[in-house]
Amino acid sequence: GLPRPDYNKFLEIAPKYLPEYMEIVTKSSDPNFKCYFTRMINNKKKIYWDQGGYKAKIGVWMDIFPIDGLPDNRILRKLQVFKMEWLIIKFAQITHIGKILSAEKTLDKLDKQLQKYDFDKVNYAWNFSGGHGLKEIMPKRLWDGKRTGLFEGLKVSIPENTEEHLSYIFGDYMTLPPENERVTHSIQFVED
Repeated sequence: GLPRPDYNKFLEIAPKYLPEYMEIVTKSSDPNFKCYFTRMINNKKKIYWDQGGYKAKIGVWMDIFPIDGLPDNRILRKLQVFKMEWLIIKFAQITHIGKILSAEKTLDKLDKQLQKYDFDKVNYAWNFSGGHGLKEIMPKRLWDGKRTGLFEGLKVSIPENTEEHLSYIFGDYMTLPPENERVTHSIQFVED
C-alpha cells in the first residue's frame, strides 16, 4: 500500500510513464472494476485465473492500496473502523442492499469516509482494503522514511520500517505458514 498522498500522486502520474502494455485500472477508469483499490496490469503476460467460478485469461496484476489516516483518539479510531467494516461492509452483505444501490456511488462515499482523517496529520493509519482486518491498523510511523530495496530485480523505494510493518501483520513473516493455511489466488499457469 501507499500512504494516501503518495497513492493519489501515483494515480495522477503513473499512466504517463508506464509502457503501452501496462494499464492502471480504478473504479473511475473502468465501470466494471468494482473495487476500492487500484490494479496495475501487465497485458504482456497472461495468466489463467479461476476464482470462485470466475474463469478468465487476464494480464498479470498487482493491487495497489491506499493507506488512510485514522483518528489518534482510541475510541474515535475504533468507531471509524467499526463504521467502515461493520456498518458499510457487513450491513451490505447481510441485507444485499448492493443490488439496489449504485456500486459507483457507494465506492465514492466509502472513499470520502476513508479520507476523513488527513494522513499527514494523524499518528495511526490503516489499509482498509487489506486482507488482515484489525492487524492493518498500526502507527503511521511504520510508513515513514524510505530506503532502497529490490523488487523483482528493480531498485525501488520501500518504507524504512518494512520489517516492523510485516511483523505487525504477520508475526514471524520469514517463516512460511503450514501449507493448509496458505492463501493464494487460483492461478493455473502463466504464458508469454
